[in-house]
Amino acid sequence: MKGIFILVVVVALAGFVCFNISAITAYINSATAMLHGVDADSLEGKPLKTYALPHSHCKAGFPGEPHAPSAAQQLYNGLQSGETKVMADAKQVYYLAELSIPAAPLAAGGPSGAAGVLSFAASNSGMEQFAKGPSALDTTGNNSTAGFNNDESVPLKIQNALDSMSRSWLTEHGTSAEQTLPLALKGGLFSGREITGRLKDGAGRFKLRFFCNYPCKTIVIIGATGDGARVDSADTKKFIESLDMWQ
Repeated sequence: MKGIFILVVVVALAGFVCFNISAITAYINSATAMLHGVDADSLEGKPLKTYALPHSHCKAGFPGEPHAPSAAQQLYNGLQSGETKVMADAKQVYYLAELSIPAAPLAAGGPSGAAGVLSFAASNSGMEQFAKGPSALDTTGNNSTAGFNNDESVPLKIQNALDSMSRSWLTEHGTSAEQTLPLALKGGLFSGREITGRLKDGAGRFKLRFFCNYPCKTIVIIGATGDGARVDSADTKKFIESLDMWQ
């Protein structure tokens, strides 16, 4: 009888220990998920819900309710004035941000030098591919011609702002774009850039679009980073092309 009692106690203690280990493990996993901002194991195929970025001039369809990025999900390491929201699963992070253009503000002014033309050159032969690309995009607006190649040219300032923001992101993440394409939103009202490539770790990929909202002196960024197959998927394309902007 005594032996049976001891056996029951041992089994009970073992169960108690196992339960607590499981609880502790679950708590640690939960805390880790919170630290990295993971919202679900997978967001792939989830229906998109339109979300307007607070205090900004853009909206997009997220596969759930977006939130502020964790420390590991910041678009830029330095201080940036603006709004950023993200969603993430185990393989990918979805981004939507509107940030103030750094350095000197854009200013509309008359030409102060000889007239000239600013032509955008893709980083590789992707221009020919882009010409046959998604009908939802266009290359009009300020991407082709700046009008006046001088410091007071508004189109040139827009070009410089787009180049600066996209280049600084690449520099901070220790990588380079495999492809850079010009694009525009709303029939050329908002000029933009799309950069795609491989992350520093060599495994993940990125696809980001930068649009200049000139009247608001901001850059809107939408895109994704993470698993290569996911970043290049129709699911991610749908999210990126859900972007809407206004002045």
